[in-house]
Formats: sequence, C-alpha cells, structure tokens
Amino acid sequence: MELMPDRICPFIVFTWSCNSHMVYLVSLTNWSHLMKKANISSIKAELSKYLRYVKQGEEVLILDRERVVAKMVPVTATDEIRIIQPEHDLKSTIAAWKGQVFDEEADIVDLLTADREDRL
Repeated sequence: MELMPDRICPFIVFTWSCNSHMVYLVSLTNWSHLMKKANISSIKAELSKYLRYVKQGEEVLILDRERVVAKMVPVTATDEIRIIQPEHDLKSTIAAWKGQVFDEEADIVDLLTADREDRL
C-alpha cells in the first residue's frame, strides 16, 4: 500500500490500490472552489439573495476585482456577538456642529492659508 500524489493544484489527490480496487483520497487545501463567490457589485445589487444563502448555512466569498476581500458566514448559537456603543451621542454631536460660514467675497487663498496656519 503506497500513497502517491497524482496531481497537486489546487488540491492533492492520492491514489491507493488495494485488491485491484482504486481508492481516491482527496486532501483539499483550497476550499474556495466549493463556496459561492460574488463581486461587490453583485452583493450590493442582490444582497437579500446572498443573505438567503448564508441563512441556509452556505458561505459566500466577496471579491473585489477577482481578489477575495471578505467572507459572509452564518452566525451560530456559539458565536459571541458584541455590540459596541459609540463613545459620543452622534445626534447631539451633529446638532451642536453648526459649520463655519465664509464670506463669499473673501479670497480663497487667504482662507486656506489661515486654516493651514492653525495646523502648523
């Protein structure tokens, strides 16, 4: 009984001969060919469709220009989910900010210079 690699890419297939029966043992090193894949634009356009796949237990790889950038996976009962509260109340922060009103006749170069002087 000898294991011999038949080919390597993207997975390794070993053949094993026993009493003239051929048994294939497959060792997968790259599972991405078994998962659903979608470009970001497809995810944006059909989010509910991909969420249905995930709810059914499937994983979805998200691609940006043929490169995997994220993976959507189902949440299990054992997953720890933490909700992080913001440090500041966003509504009051936005309400307190009134913005800065500039004189329409002011020289833009002078305004930029004055703004940048504060940073130096």
